[in-house]
Parts: sequence; C-alpha cells; structure tokens
Amino acid sequence: MTFNVMQGGGARRPRIIDQIAQSNATIVGLTEIRCNNLDRWIDGLTRLGYTHIEHSCPEAAGHDKTHSVLIASRVPVQRVPLEAVEDPARWVAVYAPSLDVDVLCVHIPGTPDDKVRPGTHSLLGVERKQMMWEAVIGYVRPRKDKRLIVMGDFNTGRNDIDKTPDGTPYKCAEFIDQLDALGLVDTFRALHPTKREYTWYSRSKRSGRELNGFRLDHIFVSTALSYGIVATDHVHHVRGLVAKGGLSDHAMVMAELDLTVMALDLIA
Repeated sequence: MTFNVMQGGGARRPRIIDQIAQSNATIVGLTEIRCNNLDRWIDGLTRLGYTHIEHSCPEAAGHDKTHSVLIASRVPVQRVPLEAVEDPARWVAVYAPSLDVDVLCVHIPGTPDDKVRPGTHSLLGVERKQMMWEAVIGYVRPRKDKRLIVMGDFNTGRNDIDKTPDGTPYKCAEFIDQLDALGLVDTFRALHPTKREYTWYSRSKRSGRELNGFRLDHIFVSTALSYGIVATDHVHHVRGLVAKGGLSDHAMVMAELDLTVMALDLIA
C-alpha cells in the first residue's frame, strides 16, 4: 500500500493511521512525511504492528518540514543504501529477507517543484523530476529480474490514459515506458488495462471544485511478482478537502500480491 499523506499529515495523522489499520497491508509506503512529527508516525505505526520502519528524515532534522518518505513493515526489513541523489529525502529502499522482496518507495518531484540550491544554480522542477527518474531507473535495472516492488507518488503517468483529456500533459512520461521495457508491471493496469481512474485532482482556487484528474500514485512490480497480482484498488473516500473531512488530496493505492505464485505455476 502507498499513500501521500499531504504535508506531513498534521492533525489528520491519527485518522490516517486508522485507515492504514483497516488496509491490513504487510508493507506500507508513505510519502510527504515530515520530520517534525516523525516520532508520532513511528509510535502510531508501531502500535499497529509495523515494528520495522525506515525513513528518509535526516538524523538531526528536528522541526524540518522537508517532504520525506517512510516504509513501515510487519516483517523485518534491511535498509538498502543508495548512491547519492539530488533529493535523498524523497526515497527509501529496503529488502525483506523473509519475503525475498526488494521495495523502493519514492516521491518524485512535480514539474512546478523548483529547488533553490545555495551557492550553486537552482534546479527547475522538471530537472529534479528527470534526475530522480534517472535514479529510479538506475535502481531498477540491476534488480529487474528479482522480486521487486516500486511504489509511491511518481507525479507521472501515461499521457494517453492516466489523466483527463484536458489535463496538463505529463513531463517525463517516457520513463514509464522505460520501466515497462525493464519488465516492471503497473499493478493497476495489469487488472484494469483501459480504465480511467485518477488518484489526484487539480482544483479551482475559487470554488475548490475538482477540475482535471491525474493518476500520480502507482505500485509497480517486477515480472517475477507480476504473476501473483491478485487485486488492486484506489481508495477514494480518503481523498478530499481537509475542511470537509478528507485525509489527503491523494487516493490511497492498494495492491494484493500472492508471493507464492511463480511463472512456472501458470504453465499448463
């Protein structure tokens, strides 16, 4: 399961944790975690049985509000060190020995997310986005033949189906094709190849009404795990205006995998 908790979750955190409990997921990937309430997230998740937690918040972050990523697991996981990237707070990788599964959770920057870098040139959002996508591809390539899950908020989709027709075209959409070329399978598309369904909507600044929809949040699996895709779902009731009880501006994304199914099991 993966969920963008929106700006650290704030006062919504207890209700988000209740929703995670209802999901009964084995491994959870959360994006837009903030370091200033990290301890509360860890405490709440641990109480649910997620006793193995890795996150990207710097050790001395304190009250820092930088968007970060967290993986919470019911089974033991080992942190996987990654090569230096421009936005290290936006991804976490682990390995679950008992499942023999590698997991990467990412929050790829959006095109508007420019970044000021003191002492050097600033980065445009599209530059940050491309750099992180390149890093994701670099992580996937040597693991493509293993049991691999890559999930999170990608701020990216396919322009022909993963947005409403009037929605702004995605930048870096070609990287979705690169994942496909490496054998990664979009769990939602595996079961719903032509369905138009979205995890985030732009809104009118004046009225707050939803405008264009985009499928930004995904769970991809390697070919080795794709044979065991049982179910996928977008949990939409959590998405909405906070003032009206919404938990986030994103839908929660679920995928159920049968890790015992192998390619040979499907050969008659």
